[in-house]
Amino acid sequence: MTTPEWDATPPPTDPPYGGPPYAGPPQYPAPQYPAPQDRAPQYPAPPSWGAPSWGAPSWGPPPYAPPGYPPPGWGWAPSAPQRPGPVIGAAVLAFASTLLVLLGTVYAMAFSALLSLSRGPDSGVGTWVAVVQLALAALLVVGGVRTLGGDRRWQLGAAAVQLAMSVYWVVVLTDIAPSTVSGSVVVLPLLYGALALVAGGLLFLPDARAWTARRAAPADAGG
Repeated sequence: MTTPEWDATPPPTDPPYGGPPYAGPPQYPAPQYPAPQDRAPQYPAPPSWGAPSWGAPSWGPPPYAPPGYPPPGWGWAPSAPQRPGPVIGAAVLAFASTLLVLLGTVYAMAFSALLSLSRGPDSGVGTWVAVVQLALAALLVVGGVRTLGGDRRWQLGAAAVQLAMSVYWVVVLTDIAPSTVSGSVVVLPLLYGALALVAGGLLFLPDARAWTARRAAPADAGG
């Protein structure tokens, strides 16, 4: 008994159920791809913005300025010259003299009233002295303010009046005061005179004169 040769039998071409003949595996067409292009891709050109409306900035080097000072244009402005010490001291002495003049006026009027009661109406000082003292106090205030502003003439005039009133009070108080207190009552008038001399002397120092001359120069040029 021999074994059948399976490989020698050809495959059937017709199905056993009577269908159409077998035509083999389906045939698909090969895909068609476009041919490659040998050039760079085309992109749209970038937009042109143009120059800004505010113009191109100019960053040039800052202008020259003296050492220790920021250059101009950087929010810096030259400051006004400072008042020298003698000018400030003279104004302070003027305001201090104002207080002493007012205090001396009250003291003199009270002392004069006591003399009038003890020695008679003609023993005291007149009312006009109080008026002059009040006018001197106002002149000292104006003189101190004007000195700080650069005009020393008002304070020099007030110092002259203050010195004259000091001499007047020394003479009057020495004459009408009792001998036991004559030395103490002239202390305040002598202080008046010392303040007047010191304040006027400060205004004649070189720094004070130069500063007042600089302050007066623009006013003369404008006039």
